[in-house]
Amino acid sequence: MDIRNGSYKLLREGLFDFSFSPTEKRVTFIEELDSPLIVEIHDMETGKINKVKLNVDNTYNQAKVDAWSSDGLKFIVKAVSGINYSTKVSHNDIFSLIMIDVSNLSQKLILKDLPTPYLEVTEWTEDDVLILKTGSELTTEQITHRQYNLKTDTLTTPTPDP
Repeated sequence: MDIRNGSYKLLREGLFDFSFSPTEKRVTFIEELDSPLIVEIHDMETGKINKVKLNVDNTYNQAKVDAWSSDGLKFIVKAVSGINYSTKVSHNDIFSLIMIDVSNLSQKLILKDLPTPYLEVTEWTEDDVLILKTGSELTTEQITHRQYNLKTDTLTTPTPDP
């Protein structure tokens, strides 16, 4: 959109999740209620569009980008399957986290089929640790914060501050 005169160009319509990289060089789109899940990565400088089919079950039909690395070259996709997200399945909600590398379009499964009614990546730290939150005020599951170290591929529950 041109802020000066209000003119705009429609890039997309429909039901989708989108996310801008912290460098504003890329924007991602993921169609909602669609399976298989495909992430479109739009390069805002060149106009090139890459598509990445997520390596998750076809029962997963919703996803969103939860976090970006500070350089905008990697991002974390949260994908979900379960009775609260689809009428086609009868199992409780499960989440998976996938890291996408924009430079080579590779994907790395971080967490697979985690049974929880809520999952959020609240932060991607400078030392490549993801801060994860499960549970919420809206569910009966207790809120828990965990850390996933991308360098060592380890999931830990942080020690509370004294």
